[in-house]
Amino acid sequence: MLATVTDNGFITVASLATLAGATSACLAVAAVVGDFFGEGLKKVAALIAALAISLGVLAVTDGAKGAEQWLVAILNGCLIYATALGLNKANAAGGGW
Repeated sequence: MLATVTDNGFITVASLATLAGATSACLAVAAVVGDFFGEGLKKVAALIAALAISLGVLAVTDGAKGAEQWLVAILNGCLIYATALGLNKANAAGGGW
């Protein structure tokens, strides 16, 4: 069974290991930091949150952790950040990237 954001909308520890849960947490952190400190820190906070979540999930999982697992965790952090901030350029004017 996949762990996701609960039916009542709250994020759980288990849901942080899913893209939906990690993205929701990243977006929440970015929104709060952006509101409290200003929009200038919003993207920085989102990137830090995304990397902390992905690296934290790897750190608490069982099994060997070689360089390739850490690299994948960093890439997953980038994916969480891009998903949370809506960095999809495929539909942009001019044909994308």
